[in-house]
Amino acid sequence: MKVHVVLLATLFVSVGMRASEKPNLSGNWKLDTQRSRFDSIAAPKSGLLKIEHQEPKIHMSVNMAGKKGDRVETLDLVTDGTEQKVTVAGQPATATAYWEDDVHLVVEVDRDLPGGKEVETRRMHIGDKGKMLTTVLTVKDADGQKSAYGFYVKE
Repeated sequence: MKVHVVLLATLFVSVGMRASEKPNLSGNWKLDTQRSRFDSIAAPKSGLLKIEHQEPKIHMSVNMAGKKGDRVETLDLVTDGTEQKVTVAGQPATATAYWEDDVHLVVEVDRDLPGGKEVETRRMHIGDKGKMLTTVLTVKDADGQKSAYGFYVKE
């Protein structure tokens, strides 16, 4: 009887540990422009997310090519919600990264622009057996809130 109790306790602990492990987002992720939906945000011609993730540290390079030219953002963050000073498009900003739950990482960038404050939030989730990265990008500024749904395929 004691053996069964010990085995069950060991099983529950090991299952619980696996359930709380965070996914590793590392990889080169290419934007699937056909699947992605950019309703109120200008759709890029192409996009690439390069992520190096060793929990709790994450390095992200966001490269988007659009009608107004290329946009590159590079962020070095910690996934515990610690605010970091960063530079985005030549402007000072603050950024945080945190786990919303066990599978969704949220990266938030706040910056002051001439027209007012802008908050860009990117909620990320790995699916399709680690081959698809889904993002929900929300931009809040003086004009309101805009969203885009990006689907990235691992290269």
